[in-house]
Amino acid sequence: MSLHEVGGGPRARIASGTFMVEAYRPATFAVGIHASQAEYVFGDSVATRVDGRYLFGAPMKGAAAVWWLRLAEGGYQPPDWENFRFGPLRSLWDRRGVPSQLLLSGEGPLDDEGMTTLTAALTGEGFAGSATLTVEARVTGPSQQAITGREQLAVHRGEFYI
Repeated sequence: MSLHEVGGGPRARIASGTFMVEAYRPATFAVGIHASQAEYVFGDSVATRVDGRYLFGAPMKGAAAVWWLRLAEGGYQPPDWENFRFGPLRSLWDRRGVPSQLLLSGEGPLDDEGMTTLTAALTGEGFAGSATLTVEARVTGPSQQAITGREQLAVHRGEFYI
């Protein structure tokens, strides 16, 4: 561990600061996000499982977890059809007003199997087209090391695209 200082030269002292360089600590566990389905349709209920496991395989019983399920406007591009995309017509620069919705957030300990299950209804209110569901969970181990797992899932406006 060492302390370092940065700043401009003696005549041009615009900014300066210090920062700490600490030893690298490799991860001792992994966080997994496992959805019950690969894709959903508005009107479905999503169920995902969060698990924390030590790299040697044991579950992280009682570890602190924090989670978020966020729904954001998205589109759908069918596999092997790179010239087709279904969704609202927006340029890459026009992202104002893109709806985003926090469906669920919370915190609590993982169970005896090192897991917790998250469920939420996908109503589709406020969304004109399909969406992307982002599921994130951060698990903190006994050494205060925190690792986040993340999964993104497609949520379709309907069962068919025309």
